Amino acid sequence: MSENLVRFIYHSRVSNGVTPEEIVKIYRISSEKNATIAIGGMLFTDGRRFIQMIEGSRKAISDLYTKIIGDKRHYDLQL
Repeated sequence: MSENLVRFIYHSRVSNGVTPEEIVKIYRISSEKNATIAIGGMLFTDGRRFIQMIEGSRKAISDLYTKIIGDKRHYDLQL
């Protein structure tokens, strides 16, 4: 792994009311946005939990992590 490349993995619980359609939308929009800022990763879900691995530059990951922890569509985030 490069010095400038940061990777993290977290898991969280899907909030009540988040539908399968909303999860597909999350995946689609985040994939498009992340590609524009050179962030890669994988998102897994069983409809009740998310597991995500994300990697990119330290700044891009730090900025994205701030958004992720503030997202009300999931809770109980653990690295």
